[in-house]
Amino acid sequence: MLLIYGVPFLALQLAGNLGSFAVATCVPALAFLVASAICLINIVRCRRVHCYLIGPLFLILGMGLGLYSFRVFTLGPDTWSILINSGLIGGACLAVHMEMLWGRYFGLGHNA
Repeated sequence: MLLIYGVPFLALQLAGNLGSFAVATCVPALAFLVASAICLINIVRCRRVHCYLIGPLFLILGMGLGLYSFRVFTLGPDTWSILINSGLIGGACLAVHMEMLWGRYFGLGHNA
């Protein structure tokens, strides 16, 4: 579990310290896309509530960082920080709070 989920988030943290703009944007984009794929696969496998929310969020952020790395769009001078922090803080809030409200699982009859 740590390898599957830890590697993308370790890449997010390390990429910000790298000097190259391309590396600092492409590595997090790939990390978000990998984490998104894991969550989207888990929707089918375990139906966890946070996977339904975080999978699409990380997919959008990964695509946004990819577009930003090719300079297709920008949100100003803090684009990188906005996208990364939106993923990390938003993902944590969605995972914890939505499962508190809706339970852990969708449609399995054992929300706990």
